[in-house]
Amino acid sequence: MRILFCTILLAITVPCWSHAEELISGELAFDPPSFLSSIPSIRDGTNSENGLRIVRRYAAADNDPRTSQRLVIVSLRELGAISASGKAAADGSLANQALRDAMQTAVNATRNATNVTSATETEVGGQVAWLVSYQVPRTYWQKPDGELFPYEVYWVRVQTNQVVEIKLIADSLEHLQTLKPCLSRFKITKSFPASSTTETTGLTP
Repeated sequence: MRILFCTILLAITVPCWSHAEELISGELAFDPPSFLSSIPSIRDGTNSENGLRIVRRYAAADNDPRTSQRLVIVSLRELGAISASGKAAADGSLANQALRDAMQTAVNATRNATNVTSATETEVGGQVAWLVSYQVPRTYWQKPDGELFPYEVYWVRVQTNQVVEIKLIADSLEHLQTLKPCLSRFKITKSFPASSTTETTGLTP
């Protein structure tokens, strides 16, 4: 009886990875909550200026231009396209400090970004990650003076010079909070060819 109870409890609390979407082969999977659905990417390919390639976009089912906006954007970023102020090692790898600096530089360059925070260490899908928050004015929003949309950007290094970038966007801090549980629903595999080792974290089936 105790075994049956534990099995049921595990099934309730652990994401079902058999239904997860593999976004980047061998590196990234995501089990989106029921209120999110995938939407077509606006463009394919890697941006030559910032090394960013959007992998998947998700939008909340109740998104409405008058009342609510919630988005999750998952991208792969090539760090070779970002200057790390000379802190990169000779083989091109980035130490944690250089990675943090590269992220800060990338976010600071975001058009119209305001109230940008300093990069802080956090966790995504059981992996060490970096987080930067900021706001972007949305003058088209259906309010007299527009609205500042809160953004949260997370970086998780998956290759020597590659990071998965996860961006949470909402029309209010309250709605942004409803997206944060998504972070535990990512399964990320880190692979570093230089050491020929692979590290996987996040829940397994």
